[in-house]
Amino acid sequence: MQGTSLRVVFHIEEADGKLATKMDSSDQGASNIATSETTFSDNQLMIKATQLGMAYKGMLENDSTVVGTFTQGSMAMHLTLTKREGKIKTEFPYQQEGVYFTNLEGSQLVGTLTIPKKKPFKKAVVLISGSGP
Repeated sequence: MQGTSLRVVFHIEEADGKLATKMDSSDQGASNIATSETTFSDNQLMIKATQLGMAYKGMLENDSTVVGTFTQGSMAMHLTLTKREGKIKTEFPYQQEGVYFTNLEGSQLVGTLTIPKKKPFKKAVVLISGSGP
């Protein structure tokens, strides 16, 4: 959407020589979303979340800036990442996790599972939204 601003935070960590990324979209109330692949080679950063149909591909410009393109589905937009030291507070009274289901024909339904931190909880709600038929 033209003129729309959306904050996205990538938490990239290295363990045993492999990179792993979790993503926050605080404007949408989503945090700690797992991604499926993160690579950094020849100054190029690639982050993919296949369950969301999302990818980021950028080039390292200097020690703290990556300039690239964020794509989700058929939408592509310029996105510059800047390194920020310290932890960003994204504490919510609930846990969130990116989930997806694949039917027998290979189509995917992608969503966010939100669970209250206080247990037990006795009620559940399923919200379905989208722009398709």
